[in-house]
Amino acid sequence: MGYGNGYAEQAVGLGGAYIGETALAQKRMPLIQEALMGQDKRIEELHAALSMLEERLTPVMQNVPTGEPAGAATPDPNVPLVSALNGSNRRLEAAVNRVRRLIDRLEL
Repeated sequence: MGYGNGYAEQAVGLGGAYIGETALAQKRMPLIQEALMGQDKRIEELHAALSMLEERLTPVMQNVPTGEPAGAATPDPNVPLVSALNGSNRRLEAAVNRVRRLIDRLEL
């Protein structure tokens, strides 16, 4: 029921959270997970495309020994969304570094 102040009455659930807010948060989580899965898929496609590009450019590239990849950072189990985003950022950074190495090795 509205009180004329612009706010509608909301039922309060256990823990003091408004039921409407809880339901909305529950609907958002699958959307966030779906978006993260889509982002992961695009990053995998990016790395696959980089591998194809590297393979095709091999004849016109210098042979440079590759360094060992940096160790993976430990995910923070207390904040899963932040951990997932940090993982995506690390994978994107790895892709950027691959492109830079390809550019540096080109002999054209």
